[in-house]
Amino acid sequence: MNELEADYNQLMQEVADFKNELISSDIFETVKDKFRGFQILMSPLQKQPNFMFIGINPGAGHYKSTGKTSHRLAPEKTMEYVYENYALARETKALFGLLGLTDADLSKAVKTNFYFLATENEQNLNKIITLVGDLEFEKKSIDWNNRLIEIIQPKIIICEGKSAFTKVTQHKNLQAEWNADVAYTKWGNTHVIGYKRLFSQIKNKEKLSELVLGVLGK
Repeated sequence: MNELEADYNQLMQEVADFKNELISSDIFETVKDKFRGFQILMSPLQKQPNFMFIGINPGAGHYKSTGKTSHRLAPEKTMEYVYENYALARETKALFGLLGLTDADLSKAVKTNFYFLATENEQNLNKIITLVGDLEFEKKSIDWNNRLIEIIQPKIIICEGKSAFTKVTQHKNLQAEWNADVAYTKWGNTHVIGYKRLFSQIKNKEKLSELVLGVLGK
């Protein structure tokens, strides 16, 4: 086991411990109807990829297709956006087309979320976060997000939506301004880009692609 895998396994164990603590707590009965499981990565674990995508939290796709909550804490074998055809996957592939990149390039990216807890929507996520406050889920999520970024060391982070960008940057006190539905800042040597969404649609793919191409030096 290399250092990358060891660091990830430590984080994965902490998430598993929290999941078990939540499910066995009295609080769980109050959030059970909104809870759709946990997932950390929707891609393989990669070291220093060109791209790392961070959304706000996993959706309920697995629950809708199987009727079961998802408990996928280990890395996936393939990058989900490459083989899936839901709206955000299509939008991301369209963005890569504008960048002159292919599915092979996308397959080398890492995909995660700021919160690893899956729900049907962000409203249900926020309700759960409020109700499980005593378990310090928000504090733990900040720590896990920081460490995952430090473990992976991506060249570019693309935050999928304004709320994801705010969550990723605010606890590091990173300064950024929004311009034409996109935002940019730096986290050490990592470029951090955010875009605004209309549901699963990227509001300004052209401006986003220009910003990413500038960072890539193309």
